[in-house]
Amino acid sequence: MRCMQKSDLLVVGIDQHDSVDCSGRLWNGYQTEPEAFRNSWELFEEMDAFFDRLHFPEQSTQYRSFAKGNQRTRRTAEMEDRRPDMNELKKKKGEKETFLVQVL
Repeated sequence: MRCMQKSDLLVVGIDQHDSVDCSGRLWNGYQTEPEAFRNSWELFEEMDAFFDRLHFPEQSTQYRSFAKGNQRTRRTAEMEDRRPDMNELKKKKGEKETFLVQVL
């Protein structure tokens, strides 16, 4: 796993699947607990939110919200305080399948 040095790496663990969709967990090096997803749409939403918090790749449009205490803002602050632990991330596995996702 040569690419494990990157802080923008995600581990997708597939725990359940059928002929139509899948569910599982999504890990990144900044959070201690995984994000659960119930279907592939939620998986893509979680991945998109993660990369938005990293500001990578750069967005073509800017997210705006008028709600107080925006969850994206809180999580971004948490990520700035925590260094990714790539060795710990290597250990994460799905029950059925495991994929590494990295945007170049």
